[in-house]
Amino acid sequence: MSQQFSSNSIAFPNPFRKSIFTFLLSTLFLLSSCIANRMVPFDLDAFNMGKEIKNEALNLMGLATQDYSANADKVTAFQNKVATHIGNEEARGEKNKTSVDMWKLLMKPEGNLLGGFLSKWKNDGKLSTILVSQFKNEVGKNFNKILDLENKKSK
Repeated sequence: MSQQFSSNSIAFPNPFRKSIFTFLLSTLFLLSSCIANRMVPFDLDAFNMGKEIKNEALNLMGLATQDYSANADKVTAFQNKVATHIGNEEARGEKNKTSVDMWKLLMKPEGNLLGGFLSKWKNDGKLSTILVSQFKNEVGKNFNKILDLENKKSK
């Protein structure tokens, strides 16, 4: 007996399944092309700035076992740098909205990522080594997602 796909007692021969597979594969390719065309092109400067900000963020987070007041100027300068970068990302247009949203989520002061970490550090004065390590791990992963998105844009 040949393999057949049946649905509600209607038997579909193998060539029909191949047609469905070809259609689905073509649709997937078309959708991925549409998604790629809905994003701005890759920007090496934005990518490099993202890497630089990531490194600065992780280094700054490492200081959170110290008193916030001793590092407040560094935090403010860092936040200003990120705000400028977000502004630059916004200036790239509506097609860059996903990247902008990811940056804003990362820096949200009441969130659970970098912005929330900086707020907690400011409010608590200093943080434990374990908490800093856990946050650095999570924040690093989210920076990688932002960098991966930029890197996957059409070049």
